Amino acid sequence: MTTEDLLVWQEDFMRLNFSFENEDIKKNINMLVAGPSVGKSFLKKYLIEKKIAAIIPPLDDEEDIMEQISLDREKDRTSNLKMYIFDGLCLNPNEDDIHMILNVCQKLKNQGYIVWIFTNVIPSEDECGNIKFSFWGVDNQNLGYKNWRLSKFDVEE
Repeated sequence: MTTEDLLVWQEDFMRLNFSFENEDIKKNINMLVAGPSVGKSFLKKYLIEKKIAAIIPPLDDEEDIMEQISLDREKDRTSNLKMYIFDGLCLNPNEDDIHMILNVCQKLKNQGYIVWIFTNVIPSEDECGNIKFSFWGVDNQNLGYKNWRLSKFDVEE
């Protein structure tokens, strides 16, 4: 996989995450909200292959997740890992699972990593608690899929 394989919105994603002046990306947990078939899986594979990102493992316990992340870091000390991705809040998530995932994301963010959640749904305000998010979506702007752009949006209260 090369950068030539990326769609326009995926290139936007790369620029956004590696722009040193973009404090918004670093201070919040970022949520990419997009339906199926827009290229989230391809982007995730690209980021993993290039050792830019790692996936937050889907385990049932917060301590187990943090332990697995620590073990993964130990295995690959030379990685230029800068971000973690949690892929897939399901359509009917359990509230306890959401809290656990968000707590792990918050801990990783506090350790200086960029954190993204790739999802098709936005958790409710009750589920999110006091965690600050930046919400992003893939905007088709009535263009062909190769020209879709990444754009920030606000969630209505």
